[in-house]
Amino acid sequence: MSLPIEGISPVSRPVKPRSTGITMVLDKISTPNECLILEDIADYVDYVKIGWGLSTIMKRERLSQRIKLYHDYDIDVGIGGTVLEMFELRGKLEKLLREAWNLGIDVIEVSAGIVDISLERRLEIAELSAKMGFKVTFEVGKKNPMKRLTQPVVLEEISRAISSEHVWKVVIEGREFGVSSCIYDGEGDIKEDWLAAITSVAPPEDLIFEAPLVKQQIELIKRIGPNVNLGNVKMEDVLSLESLRRGLRGDTFLMRNVHAITGSPSEKFVYYVLKHFGPMTLSDIREKTGLPPRTIYKALKSLRERGLVDKQEFNKRPIWFIT
Repeated sequence: MSLPIEGISPVSRPVKPRSTGITMVLDKISTPNECLILEDIADYVDYVKIGWGLSTIMKRERLSQRIKLYHDYDIDVGIGGTVLEMFELRGKLEKLLREAWNLGIDVIEVSAGIVDISLERRLEIAELSAKMGFKVTFEVGKKNPMKRLTQPVVLEEISRAISSEHVWKVVIEGREFGVSSCIYDGEGDIKEDWLAAITSVAPPEDLIFEAPLVKQQIELIKRIGPNVNLGNVKMEDVLSLESLRRGLRGDTFLMRNVHAITGSPSEKFVYYVLKHFGPMTLSDIREKTGLPPRTIYKALKSLRERGLVDKQEFNKRPIWFIT
């Protein structure tokens, strides 16, 4: 019996099956004593992704046993998008999907991290997979830093994917090491403008941020809230992540649930930028967001009317800030 937590943690955490606060673990088939570990962490893991194409080179019997083990602990199993890209490139996608279904795979990840697959084709694959009965995640981002997508392309893909009835969650590429990928710089730190832009076009509950580094998990919890969806978590980090979510560690001590503001994407974007970089002038906001002046003015006007932001004159220039 564990120590009593009810009434102690200020954070409320949904129980499985969850639609928010999801933890996806990257399974590298390298953890000993899986049964003992899963018994401790099963309540906090929503699905595992068997990465590195390992599902294609394992003995079928061992792979089947592993999938059953996860299912016994009420944990879904997915395969990485690289496997799907390989089969699509060779014209054998439907064979992969049939075999994955027969093995008991629950989640299919649709991606173009290595192979250039058009957005329209990926949406077709998502539809095909969903109609077969899979949960479908749609990953956005490239694995090669030299082929990194521009921010407008990333935002368009996210918007198209979340508008599809066949996509369960959109995954923001973070890779295994969490560096030089989409929202992370070469040191694994969050690029604030990218995170702000992404969360301005998509509700965080529709996204899974791959965050293999503990510092990334901390920052995303602080910025989005304890029930942010996180992926590529190491199996050995699951319990420590859950304690971060519940505000039981120094980095998030006594953190409470965060409620996202409502409004248009531009209002959310401007509010986010002011929250994390403000106080700011109109020129500062324009430089940080890239939004047209008219759009910024309308967003600030709406936010001010709702009591979320205000302004003061400083050296004859209005300075905007969070109230």
